Amino acid sequence: MVLKKVIPGERTTSKSNNPIIRFDQRGLITLNRESCLLIGLQGGDCVVVYQDDEHPTDWFIGKATEGFRLRAIRPSGCGFNCKGMVTMVKELLSWDHTASIACRISNNAITNPDHGEVYPILLSSAL
Repeated sequence: MVLKKVIPGERTTSKSNNPIIRFDQRGLITLNRESCLLIGLQGGDCVVVYQDDEHPTDWFIGKATEGFRLRAIRPSGCGFNCKGMVTMVKELLSWDHTASIACRISNNAITNPDHGEVYPILLSSAL
């Protein structure tokens, strides 16, 4: 038997078919292909990330007419920069590793009366 150690802070190289958002140490936030397909995003679109004031660990992402403008990133993903947001997520998760943080995005959208359709970012799935 050959065991491979997988712990937080060590980047895994496996491809995921799940919608994933990744928070990079340099402030780059990327959405994989599955996330872009789920939310209906492509390079040039805008997104807004929301944090629930009453439940600070509940975060959401949604397509918007104004917000962070996405750049196309290979292969078939999108991304934007916001070092402050990455810092907030790291502090919220008490993340002291140097690797980026990858979190799933729920497949089930929530309709918010003020912001329309938003997708929960599952911070509890951070790896």
